[in-house]
Amino acid sequence: MHDIPVLNKTMELKEYRDRWVLDVRYGCYMLEDILYTPVATTPKFQRLSIFVPRHLMNADGTFTEEAKRTPVVFENHSAGYMQMPHVWLDSPRCNAQKYLAHGLVYVTVGCRGCESRDGNGRLIKGPCALVDLKTAIRFLRHNREILPGDWNRIISTGCSAGGAMSTLLAVTGDNDCYVSYLKENGAFMEESDAIYAAQIYCPIVDLEHADLAYEWMFRADRSYIRRQNCFYAVFSCVR
Repeated sequence: MHDIPVLNKTMELKEYRDRWVLDVRYGCYMLEDILYTPVATTPKFQRLSIFVPRHLMNADGTFTEEAKRTPVVFENHSAGYMQMPHVWLDSPRCNAQKYLAHGLVYVTVGCRGCESRDGNGRLIKGPCALVDLKTAIRFLRHNREILPGDWNRIISTGCSAGGAMSTLLAVTGDNDCYVSYLKENGAFMEESDAIYAAQIYCPIVDLEHADLAYEWMFRADRSYIRRQNCFYAVFSCVR
């Protein structure tokens, strides 16, 4: 963990109010590389960053009245149900600029996945990705008093497995089935993990039927493009 950038040593972000950084190029204040669980087994992936439009914050870490009414976009980057990190502004996978341009608070969050292991080297079973995201939401709400944004209006977004996570966050808010997992993950149990809305792209929620649908839709019409030793299938629909 010593070579992994982590902003906080505690779960109380009020201690880091003076750590916001202004990025003039993107016109936003940033609080990056925040560990959202005190019992992280894979801290590289159990981190998040917060980006706030410049006009919503002051240089001393305080924020405007408008900020309290601003929705929060909560984007996870789960892909193929693998462990995935949060992203940075210059990353090609970062969508912060689009949301910031519309005046929204943006949170990018990483999570564990199917290949993650615990402190003893054993594969972590169960819904660890979803539990991490719920833990992150509860962590952010625990710190709502010093964070810009309306934390009653969290909009989850994700693509592929991230779309599935966004779907599940929408339908499992505060579900009792996750209580034991959340406690084990060091979540703030007095907070809610229910979200206001979900923005869902290509969710992987029903693989068996999805495979059948692709076979029917695309049939044998396929081509392949090779880039950097990786193959990307490009399909055109046969009507």
